Amino acid sequence: MIEKNYNELPMLLEPKDLENIFSIDMRLVYEIIKLNEFPKLRISDHKIKIPKILLIKWINKNKEFLMEYRKIV
Repeated sequence: MIEKNYNELPMLLEPKDLENIFSIDMRLVYEIIKLNEFPKLRISDHKIKIPKILLIKWINKNKEFLMEYRKIV
């Protein structure tokens, strides 16, 4: 699922980074970002950042969900 080594990722990611990490299109990226439990920082109305450390924790906690989500959508 994760294409990059975690160490290579910036500390704060952008939605476009998730597109590459999860190998999904941007529409799905924003669907995941909309989830209440997904870690995100809303910088402004149009700018979202995702803390790498929290993303890694979220991925580890939600691996099954991500695999199923990719199959369904």
